[in-house]
Amino acid sequence: MSTRPTSWHPPNENGHEQLRSATIQRCHPGRPQREWTGLAVLALACLLYAMDLTVLHLAVPAISEDLRPSGTQLLWITDIYGFMVAGFLITMGTMFRSANRTAATCASARCRIDRRR
Repeated sequence: MSTRPTSWHPPNENGHEQLRSATIQRCHPGRPQREWTGLAVLALACLLYAMDLTVLHLAVPAISEDLRPSGTQLLWITDIYGFMVAGFLITMGTMFRSANRTAATCASARCRIDRRR
C-alpha cells in the first residue's frame, strides 16, 4: 500500500515532488476578470451603503434640532435605515431569484416549442 497522497505527481527535473492542492485544481485560471468584476460590484455596493450611513450620521444634529427627539427616538432614526436595507435586501433577493427562475423557465419553454416546429 502506497503512503503517497492521491494528488502526488512524479518529481520534476529538479527532483522535487509536486503536490497540487484541491483549491488550485478547482480554480478557473482563465477567468480572473470575472472574479475581479464580482469583487468590484460588491465593493461598490458596500461603499454606497457606507456613504449613506455617513450622510445620515452627519445629519443627526440638524434632525435633532428640528424634531427634538428623545434618546430612544433618535436611536430609532439612526438604526431603522440599517433594518430597512436588510429587509429590502432579503425581499429583493427573493424577488430576483423568483424572476430569474421564471425567465429561465420561459426560455426553456420557448426552446422546446421552437424545437417541435
